[in-house]
Amino acid sequence: MIEFPAPSTGDPVRISATLLATYERCPGEAEGRLRGIYGEDSVASFTGVLLHRIIRRHLEEGPIEPGTIPHVCRVEIGQGKLSAKMNAVGLGASSRLQPVFASIAEKYERFQRYPQAGFHSAEQLIEVEAAEGVTLVGKIDAVFEGDGGLRLVDWKSGDLGSPRTQLGFYALLWTLHTGTMPTEIEVVSLGTGERHAEPVTETWMASVATAVSDLASVIRRFLRTRVPLPLSAGPWCGYCPLIDECNEGQAALALLDGVAGGREESEHEGVDHRSVRVHRNGTD
Repeated sequence: MIEFPAPSTGDPVRISATLLATYERCPGEAEGRLRGIYGEDSVASFTGVLLHRIIRRHLEEGPIEPGTIPHVCRVEIGQGKLSAKMNAVGLGASSRLQPVFASIAEKYERFQRYPQAGFHSAEQLIEVEAAEGVTLVGKIDAVFEGDGGLRLVDWKSGDLGSPRTQLGFYALLWTLHTGTMPTEIEVVSLGTGERHAEPVTETWMASVATAVSDLASVIRRFLRTRVPLPLSAGPWCGYCPLIDECNEGQAALALLDGVAGGREESEHEGVDHRSVRVHRNGTD
């Protein structure tokens, strides 16, 4: 069993995979989430939520006839109480839903090619108190059981990006909740067909537990002192809900735009966008 290192004492905290990944990318953006500042809903996020419900229906009730996808989507929108989210992103009109249904049908077709033997459970919500006052929360999209052990799967509707941090968190969440480590955790993009799998080891789980415990200590220190967390700016700033109040992020995006423009006008290679970072509070 993995031991969760004791964080510093303080207020109760809740940590998700998204919060951990956000903190590793930009502590200042994670601070924004702690202050209740999140990105706005989008058509892409709505589509992702609906797609997950379609996959869950398939896994629990059986295959869905391709021609019935629009009808089943409407049923899931009602049962999942997604109407408010649907209207918030401007999809209230039936005609605007058709491209969404077509996208889901395409992704569902790709999902059906994924091996599904040994299905165990879908969309399992987990909350576990890893240490006193430190609650880890998350949802395991799917669990499959085979001769080699349990395999956890995370479905994505878009690009995979850099998934290892989130995968590690989900594997740790499952381990702490059940007392048993999965053998493998995999992320699958139903939008691009990409797949990325990681074997789950005690060494990896111990390092993830340490990272989560450290984040709990950082959060508690922030809640106690309200000292701003450092910003790490880069290409991701274009999607950050704090960009309007973040001079560093705006400067980084302007720099990246300049690099992109320079590349169009020159045959020479410029700065790699992924390496551009701007920090606040003198933290490097």
